[in-house]
Amino acid sequence: MKLQVIFSIDKVERIDALLIKLRNLEDYCTFEGHTLQAEIVLMGTAVLYFKDLNDSSLFFNLDADIALCNNALRSNGMTPVNRKNIRTVHAGIGELVVKKQTGWVDYVI
Repeated sequence: MKLQVIFSIDKVERIDALLIKLRNLEDYCTFEGHTLQAEIVLMGTAVLYFKDLNDSSLFFNLDADIALCNNALRSNGMTPVNRKNIRTVHAGIGELVVKKQTGWVDYVI
């Protein structure tokens, strides 16, 4: 079965919990024989994790698409990021709503 999951997070202090949940879901899918398509939408203060982004960032190595909310970036004095699997979306809430309308499951961290 193909599972499409969009993780949403809005607090930088929840990044570790996000990574644990993603790893647990990946392990579950491997064990059960499912295919996982994952996206992570970061909003609010969660985007601060990307303030000093470098090529060794853990997020570059995740098997997931990463969407940063442009509104959150701007409100935190940051510029858009579009590198490797990380992209900036106009509004994180819009990304979530569109994905949910197409059948993705939203998991809030």
